[in-house]
Amino acid sequence: MRFCRLINFFVLLSLVPGLSLAQEIHVILKLAEIRLEETATHGNESLYFSVTQYSSLGSSQENRVPQKPVHWLSQQLVGIKNVVLWTGSLQEGEKVRLILSLVDQERIPWEVGQSLGSLQLNLRNHHGHLRKQWSVPTFEKAQAIEMLKPAGKQRFLLKGVDAQYEVTFLVERK
Repeated sequence: MRFCRLINFFVLLSLVPGLSLAQEIHVILKLAEIRLEETATHGNESLYFSVTQYSSLGSSQENRVPQKPVHWLSQQLVGIKNVVLWTGSLQEGEKVRLILSLVDQERIPWEVGQSLGSLQLNLRNHHGHLRKQWSVPTFEKAQAIEMLKPAGKQRFLLKGVDAQYEVTFLVERK
């Protein structure tokens, strides 16, 4: 008899709108703003973000924003705001690690661009709650990266050899 009551309880619980035992989370990562702070090259860099995703469920992928062949000129960053860098859904218990690298695109197409700094964002679905943690990846040795934290957003100073950029990110749950 108790077993039947327990089954009825879970059936009724699953019928309640908006309540789920295994809740999926939809997340959007935005580049809220990017600004050129200092430069030794007169603002002539051609920039893009390389976004690499590693999921605890096995899927990984790489994306470029903006997509090739488009890039942003460092002297024209004023209008770059609220650009979606990554969207995804996290299953219950899933962890996603995002590596975000700001890259200076080389003029010759077959050459690999120079990284101006990389950041790591760890996302986790913990019982329907989004957990996030920002850090600098352990492989990032060359660039000096400073973490700043305004309310609700995450801001970094990426200090490359020829330029310094202030980058602000926003993680939203949709």
